[in-house]
Amino acid sequence: MVDFSSLEAEDVLKKGPLDEYKRGINFFYSELERLNKNIYIINHILQFPFKMFCAAKDRNFFGMVLLNFFDISVLMITRLATDTKGDLCTLRQFKNRVRKDYLKAKYKQDFANWLKKVKFDTTTEKMLKRAKNLRTQRIAHLKKDIVFNISKVIHLNFAELEKLRDALNSLLDALSFNLQLIKLPASYYDKVQHPKGFYGRSDIERLLCLVAKDSYLLKMPETHPEKWKHQCEHMTDKQIRLLNIWRKKCNLREV
Repeated sequence: MVDFSSLEAEDVLKKGPLDEYKRGINFFYSELERLNKNIYIINHILQFPFKMFCAAKDRNFFGMVLLNFFDISVLMITRLATDTKGDLCTLRQFKNRVRKDYLKAKYKQDFANWLKKVKFDTTTEKMLKRAKNLRTQRIAHLKKDIVFNISKVIHLNFAELEKLRDALNSLLDALSFNLQLIKLPASYYDKVQHPKGFYGRSDIERLLCLVAKDSYLLKMPETHPEKWKHQCEHMTDKQIRLLNIWRKKCNLREV
């Protein structure tokens, strides 16, 4: 089978629709870059130990960030993968356009085989269906059955959101030929060598470090050593390890 990841678009596509292909691939790339940034930020917020460092009254901002970033991510995924009515265009429709209209005839069969590896499986299709129902019933609209608690709200968890993002990323990669499209800014991309220390971290990591630094617990070993002795006796090994992770991030010694 032809390895299309080693070929340039100019070699594989007809000359006429090449500019249209480039406009399409650039548009879907920008959409997926935005989606990947949303999910990167959600992931960091979910991993932060708010209960350790913040009172409930101080978590409203990050709670709203989570809710809004999650909702917009569901909207983006569904419009990229499921909205096919009228003159709407999904990434999958763009894929079909590339395969049917843009591709040189001699590559059609090999490209069809190439695309099989990124075809959405049954599990992905089921998650997409739930995402679309969630969008329709609660995010973009409010169904009466949901408002009056006649029907249960359909849920989608973060791991499923990531899997749908990954499926869309893989599809875009398959359509990009030899282009290596990095769907995160450099400061969010873990394969980039960043400077050590606070300012070598991404903006969301620095923001969460500031939340940790502002907490009473993080600096208790230095500011209130006697209280710390009593406090650490009531903490689990897991909690101590988590505290040390954030002490290290904030340039404090482990305890």
